[in-house]
Amino acid sequence: MPIDLNASVDTLNIRSAIANAVSSYNDRGRFVQDLMNASFDCAGKRYNVMVFYAGRNHDKQLNGLKFQGIAKTESGVPPFVGTHSYNVWIFEDGFFRNRSDGGWINWGFRGWFDRDGSYVSFRNPYGRLDASQQQAAGTEEAQQIEQPDEEVLQGQAKPQ
Repeated sequence: MPIDLNASVDTLNIRSAIANAVSSYNDRGRFVQDLMNASFDCAGKRYNVMVFYAGRNHDKQLNGLKFQGIAKTESGVPPFVGTHSYNVWIFEDGFFRNRSDGGWINWGFRGWFDRDGSYVSFRNPYGRLDASQQQAAGTEEAQQIEQPDEEVLQGQAKPQ
């Protein structure tokens, strides 16, 4: 069953593909990882992706925005019972600072980046290319997948 995913920006026309690729889970950490990976894959592995728990404090400047939406999942696992909403951004470059809790249940990101604690600087390996130039460039750059700090994982169910 597709997740509830609403988009306010979708220049790549991928909302349905993302929604159909991800299932709702009781495990919020697994949901974030699947949503992050599906978003990256559906965007052709050419853009950076940030998934962040809605309503949490953060600063951001995301350039070349390709997708902006809110995904919802249900959890029946105490103490997280209820509906949980996550912002999803797909973009070319920029920065993001998490001013809240870390861990997979709160955020995940993928793409080309440098991280210093809760501050992440994203770069675009293709530069400012148009869509046909990006397609021709392929995806030979190594992608990095953000792994949360071990101390953040303490007390949190690790994805299986």
